[in-house]
Amino acid sequence: MAAGGASIRIALLLGQTYVQHGDYAAAERIYRKALQLCPDYPIVRSNLADALVHQGKEDEAKAVFVAATEAAPETRKEYPRTWITALNLARLYHTQHNNADAINVLETARRNYPETWELISYESELLREANKLDRAIALVRPFTENNWWHFGATMALGRLYTEKGEVDLAETTLRRASLLDIHDTQALNLIALTRVNQNRLEEACVAQRRAISRQPDEPRQYILLSNILDKMGHTAEAQDALAKVSHLRTLAEAPVAAN
Repeated sequence: MAAGGASIRIALLLGQTYVQHGDYAAAERIYRKALQLCPDYPIVRSNLADALVHQGKEDEAKAVFVAATEAAPETRKEYPRTWITALNLARLYHTQHNNADAINVLETARRNYPETWELISYESELLREANKLDRAIALVRPFTENNWWHFGATMALGRLYTEKGEVDLAETTLRRASLLDIHDTQALNLIALTRVNQNRLEEACVAQRRAISRQPDEPRQYILLSNILDKMGHTAEAQDALAKVSHLRTLAEAPVAAN
């Protein structure tokens, strides 16, 4: 760049390198130069605003985010992922404990980008934090219906149903999530915990053993199983599960033998 070979891609890479080293002031300078090259590039605007936030310049960052968000309907014709500025503006509002404006920004962005999971996901999380579970479910459920293969959305819907106390809907949704990613254990763990809360311990044990079959080397899975077995009065089996935890941790701490 010093030799006059600047391009938008080089500027972005250099700015990201400064960010990785925690030098946000240098990143800000680079991103401002990048905007001189390409004033409407949404990723540069978003990165500049992020660098400003890290320096405590929140008002200036907000102005950059707002301008980029307002320009998104036009800039989206030339640039991908222009919705990211709206997402980052909502995150900034959230850090300022202003969830009302954060949700308004996301609702506006969704009208332009109706099938963007990142926007839906963050808005639903803000609604969940505000205990507006019905609104969050109404937001996530249509996306899962239109994108049946999406693990993250299905898992999010299962969690929302669980938190609302819709146990049967939660289990159906979580079982579907467990089929969408046959290596993941989140859905099975949540099913097991829900069954424990219902005192349906046999079903909890079955779900947790399935989780172990997916992650046989993960100590946490055996701890959960041990807790369930202990509640069932299966003390010996619970102790065996804890012994497995100790064995796995010993293996993890053992030094690697040199060839």
